Amino acid sequence: MLEKYWGLAKNVGTNGKNWTTIKDAIQHAGIDRIDMTLSTCEVLNVRDYWDISNVICYNGKSHLFYIFSYLAELQKQLQKYGQPYFHYTETNVAHEETGRRIQTFDDDLANYLRSLSTQKNTLTVLLADHGMHYGSLLSKTREAQVEMTHPMLVIHASKDLPQLIGEDKMKALALNQDRLVSILDLHYALHTLAPGGSIEVATEHAKYNVESMGLLAPIDVNRTCDSIPILDYNGCICESYNTKYVANNTRQMMLAEFALGEINNMIRSQFRAKHPDAATGFGSCQRLLATWFGDVRETSQTGEVTTQLDIHVPAGKNASQDEDVFSVSVRISDTHKMILNHYKRISRYGPYEACADEGVDINLCICSLIRPIIRPDYMAIPPWHSGLPDVFQHNSTTKALDNSSCLYIFERRTPSGMTLEASSKCSKTSYFLEVHAGTLENISTSVPLPYRVMVNPGDMMFLLVFIQNNHKAGWNVEYTVKYELI
Repeated sequence: MLEKYWGLAKNVGTNGKNWTTIKDAIQHAGIDRIDMTLSTCEVLNVRDYWDISNVICYNGKSHLFYIFSYLAELQKQLQKYGQPYFHYTETNVAHEETGRRIQTFDDDLANYLRSLSTQKNTLTVLLADHGMHYGSLLSKTREAQVEMTHPMLVIHASKDLPQLIGEDKMKALALNQDRLVSILDLHYALHTLAPGGSIEVATEHAKYNVESMGLLAPIDVNRTCDSIPILDYNGCICESYNTKYVANNTRQMMLAEFALGEINNMIRSQFRAKHPDAATGFGSCQRLLATWFGDVRETSQTGEVTTQLDIHVPAGKNASQDEDVFSVSVRISDTHKMILNHYKRISRYGPYEACADEGVDINLCICSLIRPIIRPDYMAIPPWHSGLPDVFQHNSTTKALDNSSCLYIFERRTPSGMTLEASSKCSKTSYFLEVHAGTLENISTSVPLPYRVMVNPGDMMFLLVFIQNNHKAGWNVEYTVKYELI
């Protein structure tokens, strides 16, 4: 299947440029055959699965019937002639919100598993990439975000496999059914079974306490979520793990302000990189203005606190939903520095492809879907200086920096700190801004001060947040901003 965002062509690094390039890349990747992939294109008769809600059938049978029948027959023939093989088959048919397609799996999958029971010297792995973590449910419930229904991982071993790989490895597989495992353990197990045997654990994987034989060696019974690769916005399934829910307050609001500001700076920098001559820092993909945040969780480790929360942003005009949601993770180190660990758009973003700016990541973009799509004037400077809408129900105070009222600073104060942003309506000149600390009482900053940054004509950019250290004590901030013509 060749399509824009996912698929074989992208996985082998060609992005579907032409068939000759794709064939060369597939051969270089060590892939012998892709015949079932090509038949999938014939069945679908469209570019991708994602916007098809109906059950996918061909000639009166489910799409999955053909995939499983093909695998069973091919493996039977390879075994008949004593040929070793490794197959990887992926299907995305179940990626839709109604649940209709997944119901077509059962009979065909059961028949395939029955065929495996007759094969010799075979290890089969069935796994799903996620469970409830999909569709509109994702942006509405915490359960869908943390995968309360855990993805399936089933390993089927033929009866004679212990004689082939050894009783110790089979015992480890049985033991590890009750241990905390990850896809890395499967990765190293497959390497162990491949020609050449086990490989050394890669340097970047060593921190995860993974064995060189992966699942084919006993996993530590005391392993926790610290020892497996886990996305920052996901929850940990370990009992009594040190993650707690925190009531919304203005201190968490400052972390949400920081994450929102960093995301807005990404949108601006991506747009600028693709449109260097534009008179504005934002095009169709608008600067995000959050209305509320929630679902706050904190994890404390070795002097650092990681906060995960969801930021709710008004959706683009004519969008099917009222709001878009970003799940973010912010870490405050023992030196009080703030870092945006991770962000993820957990609401649908595909429709925004129709109005997104070239160069801006579609995961970050919210734009107007009113038809016909009319892009804003890239050569017009938005009136940032006339005042900003409220963010989290807090308004901004506008301060002009120079006599010509060309540069502006925006303060947004809460009981737990203050956010600083800057804008420029200068038509032809760029400036360096430098933020200096005067008085900082019971306050930390998201970046070390002094902080120096360049502001281009038409920019609206996030600078930093001042955040209260001890919530039981008062705080005070005095700062200065210097500017320098470039």
